[in-house]
Amino acid sequence: MNVVAIILARGGSKGVPKKNIIDFCGKPLIAWTIDNCLKGGANSVWVSSDSDEILEISAEYGANKIKRPDDIAGDFATSESAWLHAINHIEQLEEKIGEWKKEIDLKSKFIENLKDSLEIERPLLTKEIVDDRKSEIEFEVKQMNDYKEKRFGVNGDWVVQELLLIKPIQDQVLNVVQSIAKQKKFDKIFDQSADAIVLYSEKKYDISDLVLKSILRSEKLEKLNLEFSKESFNPELEEKKKEIEEKKLKKAEEIKTRRELLLKQKEEKRKAYQKKRDSLLELRKRK
Repeated sequence: MNVVAIILARGGSKGVPKKNIIDFCGKPLIAWTIDNCLKGGANSVWVSSDSDEILEISAEYGANKIKRPDDIAGDFATSESAWLHAINHIEQLEEKIGEWKKEIDLKSKFIENLKDSLEIERPLLTKEIVDDRKSEIEFEVKQMNDYKEKRFGVNGDWVVQELLLIKPIQDQVLNVVQSIAKQKKFDKIFDQSADAIVLYSEKKYDISDLVLKSILRSEKLEKLNLEFSKESFNPELEEKKKEIEEKKLKKAEEIKTRRELLLKQKEEKRKAYQKKRDSLLELRKRK
C-alpha cells in the first residue's frame, strides 16, 4: 500500500508569522511534522505552501514540494481547495514518474539479459567478440544512466514537471473568461471562490457554466479537426484519443465539483457574516 502524507503550510500566518519554520527544540517546527509522517509509515511526504522558504526547508528534511497558487493561499481560501490542488498535483506527477520508472526497469532487464548471455556464451567466443559485447553493455549502461539523469537529475524532467504542475488550470480558464468578457462587453468579472467578497449577485450574472461549456467546446473542435485531418483509420490513435477525451471530461467535472464546493462554502460564510451583521444592527437599534 502506498501511503502519502500531505502537509498544508501557508506562509501568510497572521497570528504567529512564519510559525511553520520557527526553531523548536533544535529544528524547524514543520520538520517535526515531516519526521512523524515518515516514522508513521508514509511512503512520501508532500508539503503544500505558497512560501518558497517553507518549501526549501521542508525539502531539506525529506519532503516533496508543492507550490500553492496565490488564489488558494489567501486568508479566505479553504483547506479543501488546497487539498484538491495537492492531490491533483501528486496524481499527475506520480503518473509521469511511473512511466519513467517502467522505461528504466525495461532497460535494466535488457542489460541484465546481455550480461547473462555473455557469461553463457563466453567459452565459445573469441576475445575480440567478448570485448565488443562488453563495449555494447557499457554503452547500454551509460544510456540508461543518462536517461535516469534526464528524468530524475537536478535539472531533469521530474523537476521540470513539478514546475509545470505548479501552474494551475486557471490559465486556461482565464483565457476563456477574457474572451467572454470581450464578447459580452463586461468591465469586470469576479471570482466568488477567491478573496473577493460579494454579498449578493443575481444568478444571471454567473458565467461559471458558460466558461465550462466554452472549454469543452474548444476541446471538441480540436477533436473534430484531428478527425478531419487524418488520412486513414488508426485503431491505436482512436483508442488514445478516447482515453484523452475521457481524461478531459473527468477533469472538467472535477473543476465543476470543486468550484461548486468552494461556492457553497463561500455562501455559508456570507450568510454567517450577514447574520452577525444583522445581530449587531439589531443591538444598536435597541440601545
